[in-house]
Amino acid sequence: FHNSPEKDKMIKLGARLAEDLRISMLNLKKFNVKNAALYKKQADDSMKNLMIVSISLSFLMIFILLIVSFSIVKSVNDSIKNIVTAMQQIRLNSDLAFRIPHAEANSEMAVIAKEVNVFLEGLHCSFLNIRKTAFNLEAIAKEVLKTSSVVSHAVHSQSDSTSTISSSVEQ
Repeated sequence: FHNSPEKDKMIKLGARLAEDLRISMLNLKKFNVKNAALYKKQADDSMKNLMIVSISLSFLMIFILLIVSFSIVKSVNDSIKNIVTAMQQIRLNSDLAFRIPHAEANSEMAVIAKEVNVFLEGLHCSFLNIRKTAFNLEAIAKEVLKTSSVVSHAVHSQSDSTSTISSSVEQ
């Protein structure tokens, strides 16, 4: 095997295999570089798409939150306006029988309206009792006036009688 044609064949075969291996390695390296660039581009595109979707969802959530917050603010403002309007109507008409309307049973404004209505009911009852007491006092005052008028008339009559008797006695 020392300098034989088979040895030369084997060396040439080994050299060709080594060259083929080197070329395959170079091709594999080029393929890997090309694929790495492609994968990097795909990853970059995916990241961009993810960022676009995330930003879009963020803007959508902000928009939804703005709509919800504006509707809450409008609802509270409307409830406050209703309470203020009702209170102005009570003040202008001096009508303690008027009640503040409230539709939402669990809202804070409905609770305030209910409590104001309870307060108004208490005031209304108090004023009705005061009115009733005033009418009773008026009736009593009229009776006292009538009685004092009768007594006054009786006193004048008695005084006249006493004066007449006194004059008769003197004569």
